[in-house]
Amino acid sequence: MDDQDSPSEIPFFDAIRALPTIACVVGPEGEILVTNDAWRRFEGDEDSPAPPSEGEHYLEACQRMADDPYATELAEAFERLLAGEIEDYRTTYPSPTADGDRWFDLLAFRLDVEGGPYVLAQHVDATAQTQAELDTQEQVERLEALARVLSHDLRTPLSVASGYCRLLGDEVESEHLDKVEEALERISTIAENAVLIARGTEVSETEEIDLEPFAKRIWGSLDTADATLTVEGVTVEGDPGLLSELLENLFRNVLDHAGEKPEVVVARVTDGSGFYVADDGPGIPPDVREEVFDIGYTTGTGTGFGLDIVERIAAAHGWTVRATESEEGGARFELRTDDD
Repeated sequence: MDDQDSPSEIPFFDAIRALPTIACVVGPEGEILVTNDAWRRFEGDEDSPAPPSEGEHYLEACQRMADDPYATELAEAFERLLAGEIEDYRTTYPSPTADGDRWFDLLAFRLDVEGGPYVLAQHVDATAQTQAELDTQEQVERLEALARVLSHDLRTPLSVASGYCRLLGDEVESEHLDKVEEALERISTIAENAVLIARGTEVSETEEIDLEPFAKRIWGSLDTADATLTVEGVTVEGDPGLLSELLENLFRNVLDHAGEKPEVVVARVTDGSGFYVADDGPGIPPDVREEVFDIGYTTGTGTGFGLDIVERIAAAHGWTVRATESEEGGARFELRTDDD
């Protein structure tokens, strides 16, 4: 084959050179025939290991990196592509830099054109998406660990405490024992609901709940000091146990952040598509109103799980929740129960 007919001079490869993605063409023997500008710029990146250049053997370069499972898998995939065993191959791999791993999606396709077969390989920067997926997976693992603690490790001491409480009730008469029993049952319910939330269980059965007596009962179980609660007529369809958790977390958020004598209101939103919990405290700065629902977010006075649990309970019901500003300038959490 003369120079004019060489693979690198095939007109089709002009289109490869013009691709905006990091791209190269590998020939029938595994050699790199064509690279584009993006590939060469990547090659010159001081923070990244240089990829093979035109004329170098791509498969041999991958095989030399025997300690890198991504490179070994890539070499095997390219051999199968060139042999016609598969038509395409996709993977995501890390590329170490001084600032941490960059992640790339590799898309490789078999090309049966004149002089082929060839393999077109494109590398697309997927760092943001992959890092988001890794962060999500980390959160899932943390929640699963929390679920295991709540469903197993907490069950035994709760059972022991309940047993001793019943034995004590046979020996003495005290109204305080009833309060202890109620508290232990409450802890058990909270643990069960937290497990459902952590594992993403959806609500399957609901009932109509009048929020006035419901919210006041929850409010009465908390140490509210000089705080006051007003509940205007609101009725919702929900799971009583999970809704109790939702309101308790919102009330605790108010008691922790809204000052010494906050006034709290639970009422229906103006258009009737849900309800809100509002206070007259200092409120939430606009730039963090979305962040407050992130797992682990805290100002240093809480666990960082409360509002995340609120959001998860809302999602389990098919609702949405957002933080905004109340009429008094405090915090207002709107629960939209009807997307219509």
